[in-house]
This record gives sequence, structure tokens and C-alpha cells, in this order.
Amino acid sequence: MRILCLNGWGGKLHDRLITYLQDTSPDILCLQEVVHSPETDKDWLTYRDGDHILQQRANFFRDVAQALPDHVAALAYIVYISTWVGFTIRSTLLSRYPTATITPFALLVPVFGMFSSALALGEPLQSWKLVAAALVLSGLALNVFGPRLLLFRPSSQKGRSPN
Repeated sequence: MRILCLNGWGGKLHDRLITYLQDTSPDILCLQEVVHSPETDKDWLTYRDGDHILQQRANFFRDVAQALPDHVAALAYIVYISTWVGFTIRSTLLSRYPTATITPFALLVPVFGMFSSALALGEPLQSWKLVAAALVLSGLALNVFGPRLLLFRPSSQKGRSPN
């Protein structure tokens, strides 16, 4: 299996990089800092930060997708579903609830990843993975509901002294 991690920011080596991607055709391609500006017709944009000026590809994501046509489905899932949907849900929740209430639910990301890969790709779910998922869910439940459970006492115990 060939795994390639690429930081695509900028574009000085764009042509050589696209050729390299086509030649290596990685099984897994991890992308960082990939520019996607579909609203522009330009191939290049100018990035300015103070005195630093750098030309960068306007649609590096499109360039990679064209270079690796068999990878488009995975790229679409990662970019559109997991990023847009995930961040939209998270942003909506953060606008309504405190950060401390929302953040623990990030622990569910690997659990969902494990179960979705089992459903979509037929990945095996060994018993240790199920135990790990149960531990994560238990920890999350304690974090979210634990304080409420500690405050809850049956009405028959209210007003009684501890002795």
C-alpha cells in the first residue's frame, strides 16, 4: 500500500508535483492546505502577507482530482460530506451551546469512522474495537450525564441526614 501525505500550499512545483502524483498513484492521499476557489476563472492567485508575496494555484483540489480520476469519490466524501456537514453541525451546535458541552462529542469521531468503514468498506470489527468503542461511549456518557446523575436523588432520600 502506498500512502502519500502532501502539503499542497503554494504551487512553485505544481507541474512536477501533478506528474509525480500521476506516476505514483497513491492508494491513500492525505492533503493539507489545498486551495479550492471555484468562483475564479484564474489558474493562479496571489497570496500576500505583509512583504511576502507568493503565487498559488487557485484550484489545487481540482488539479489533484483531474490527475487522479479514480480518487475523486474519496476526495468528494472527505471535502464535501465530512468537512462541510461536520463543520456545519459543529458550528451550529457551538452557536447554541457552550464549548465545554460540545467538545466532548469530538470523541465520537473515531467511533463513527470505525463503524462507517465497517459498513462501507467491509472492514472487520474485532472485539477489541467494540470494547474500545464501548469505553469511549461510556466515558462520554459519564462526562455528559455524570453531573446530573450525582445531583439526582430519589425523593425518599431528600431531607434525610446521612446517619
